[in-house]
Amino acid sequence: MYENQNGFASLYDRFDNENRSLPIIVGEYACIFEFGNGYPEIGAQTMGMALAEGIMLLGAERNSDIVKGTAYGALIKEYNEEPDTVAVIKHTANQILRSTSYYLQQVFSQYKGEETVAVTSEYGLGIDPLYWSATQTGSTRYLKLINYYGTGSVVDVVFEGDHSSVANIITLTALDCSSTNKLPQLGGESTSILETTITEASGAFTVTFTNPCGVKVLVA
Repeated sequence: MYENQNGFASLYDRFDNENRSLPIIVGEYACIFEFGNGYPEIGAQTMGMALAEGIMLLGAERNSDIVKGTAYGALIKEYNEEPDTVAVIKHTANQILRSTSYYLQQVFSQYKGEETVAVTSEYGLGIDPLYWSATQTGSTRYLKLINYYGTGSVVDVVFEGDHSSVANIITLTALDCSSTNKLPQLGGESTSILETTITEASGAFTVTFTNPCGVKVLVA
């Protein structure tokens, strides 16, 4: 599955209506063009491109009863041999470039539950610019949120049942939507991961995105 950014951003509900008796593996995927562009390929994923991939991955996670796995293409490339195509990691003889896609997958894989949880929204299933997926392990719940080119997006999250009134928030962001990560000698990484806490007020956790492109995971 190789697509431009717009194509990946349209795949949030890609797996919703698949045959539930047939397992699916996304054997190879990558966002290789920015926005609606075609060739030539881009050499490093922007934050926006990584989030577009993430929208597809949220859809896969919501349908993890049938989507059994995903694999990025390519995982690793030598920087000087493949300067104009994407990879999760690129390297030279003595430096490593971890892409924006690398950090998105790191956050997605680190904060996930063993079973999916239904989400009810007053706006329906995913509404541009916000997309989500919820899972849980035991009493711990994980709500992933992607803000995709949204300005000042705010979400009020209400958990049913017993839960802590203080939740952890893991935020993945970059300087802007067009930011890319570079080799250390060329400027280094633009992405950052920050963990903070948030306190429930009036029965809801209010999650605010200050940047137009970013990921937040609410753990409660």
